[in-house]
Amino acid sequence: MLHVKSTIALSYRGMHKKVQVVIIHKSTNQLLLLRTKVSSGHFWQNVTGSVEGEESFEVAAIRELKEETCLEGNIINLKLETEFKDKWDRQVLEKCFLALVENLEIKISDEHDSFKWINLKEVTKENYKYEWNYEVFL
Repeated sequence: MLHVKSTIALSYRGMHKKVQVVIIHKSTNQLLLLRTKVSSGHFWQNVTGSVEGEESFEVAAIRELKEETCLEGNIINLKLETEFKDKWDRQVLEKCFLALVENLEIKISDEHDSFKWINLKEVTKENYKYEWNYEVFL
């Protein structure tokens, strides 16, 4: 079960820090999803990635958006976060952001093999492997 917690109460020591970025195209009201490669599970997801070094969660969200899609946009902190254990048994803290973008043309990173834009009214939890990713979209 996932738990959303207040940022004030969390200590980040010893935790692997990650970001998740929901990408919305401003004028078409579409959501961007990326599909991971077969070797990584071959599922659709929002942009995700690790916080590097001493960078802030917001700076990591901006960087991951650019690295995984070559897009830039307005980043909004959704004030949502969760803790979970990843496949390497690390305790992870993930904070979530929204990116409002103007460009539909993207170039995906080598972490993914495909992308798709979906009308916001057509997005369902079946578009995601992990329920948390859908909850962040909502």
